[in-house]
Amino acid sequence: MSYIFLPLLCAIASAIGNSRSILLKRGFIQPPIIWSAFIGRSGSRKSPALTAACFAVHEHEKNLVRENKAAVEQYADQLATWEALPKKSRGAKPLAPAMRTSLMDDLTLAALAEALESNPSGILVAKDELSHWFAALDQYHDSKGSDVSRYLTLHTGVFFGLDSKTDRRRYRLFNPRLCITGGIQPAVLARVLTPDFFERGLPARFLLAAPPTCPDGWSERTIPERLRDEVRELFARLYALEPFVDESGDLLPDLLHLSADAKDVFIAHYDRCGAAAFNSDEGAAEASWSKLTGYGARLALIGQCARDPDARLVTGETMSEACQLTRWFGAEAERIYATMSETPEQATTRRLVEYIQRRGGSVTTREVITNYAPLKNQTERTEATLIQLQKTGYGEWEPVPTTQKGGKPTRRFRLNARSASALPPRLPGKPVGSADADVPTLQDNIVAPAELEEVMF
Repeated sequence: MSYIFLPLLCAIASAIGNSRSILLKRGFIQPPIIWSAFIGRSGSRKSPALTAACFAVHEHEKNLVRENKAAVEQYADQLATWEALPKKSRGAKPLAPAMRTSLMDDLTLAALAEALESNPSGILVAKDELSHWFAALDQYHDSKGSDVSRYLTLHTGVFFGLDSKTDRRRYRLFNPRLCITGGIQPAVLARVLTPDFFERGLPARFLLAAPPTCPDGWSERTIPERLRDEVRELFARLYALEPFVDESGDLLPDLLHLSADAKDVFIAHYDRCGAAAFNSDEGAAEASWSKLTGYGARLALIGQCARDPDARLVTGETMSEACQLTRWFGAEAERIYATMSETPEQATTRRLVEYIQRRGGSVTTREVITNYAPLKNQTERTEATLIQLQKTGYGEWEPVPTTQKGGKPTRRFRLNARSASALPPRLPGKPVGSADADVPTLQDNIVAPAELEEVMF
């Protein structure tokens, strides 16, 4: 689900662009800017999921390519006509048309600035391998961290300035809209997220999801054409939204306001994320929860526009769903960060728990030694490992009654409710901090995104 859901969020956000923002209180405005990364092994079908999620953006980009081609041909005719006239009769030289785009892949900050200047409605960067984007940061700069700091301002969506040394151009962009999404492998993510990136807060700007690995198998299932048509219609309406034009002719996002219920929900969400950040260990988790206060509003804006592109008010229902989803992302980020810093023993435990989850949450010793490669044909070691899982609170043994035909009594190891959830129990060896009764636990924050995907969109 997350392989499609995360890039779909970014695609919808990019289609809304600079036409809408959400007003939380005077001076506190959030734009529809989403950065996301979905994490999976090589061969886990991340690229087809990205294509499926962004197909409407691709179709829109094809239309823009055709429009650009027609505009260039018209400009060429106008220029040829102008050049054929006597110099005294020419008048003003025809201006080359701005190249419109909604989708980028390989880019530098200078190319991005030029594209955003010509396309104030916004741009989606969709990468099959998001590692390329991380690797390109500061590639053309001697000053370390220069690209990162500029991208951080783009995530804020208020102002972006860039002075190009190559062509001496100065870009001053207000309300820039840039959404980023892509897939990345777990080991690659751990390598590219350097300590410097964490210190600057770059990972905290990304919504992360790492769905359980499943075996690849053939399926005849496809996206129904009816659903594709509905998505096309939604994106057409979103792309058609216009920003507000002020007295000076500047383009400003039209602001969606909060209903009274939505305001109450957001305040509670803001306080819960703030408490979670305060009670987190200083570092990645704290930064992530701090940014999720704003992400709750951003997802509410996207969800409300997806339900009704002409909406002027965010409802309490939409805000509640968006804030619950945001806190799920907070729990997911903590889980992912934990796997990035785990010891080999912790990694072994996690992989076995994930295997049991894929088997429906329970296994017998025989099933493990038969189907789980790391413990294949190792009965004693498997028994000892499952007993250790029981001792550390991952689950319990339960007897399996014999059939009418008799047979040897056996037992199954069943994960407890928390281990079977999206957030595994705290990894052994990670210190446990104190908890306040009024501070939300990660379990309180979890809501299955599949349910929210259905109700939000």
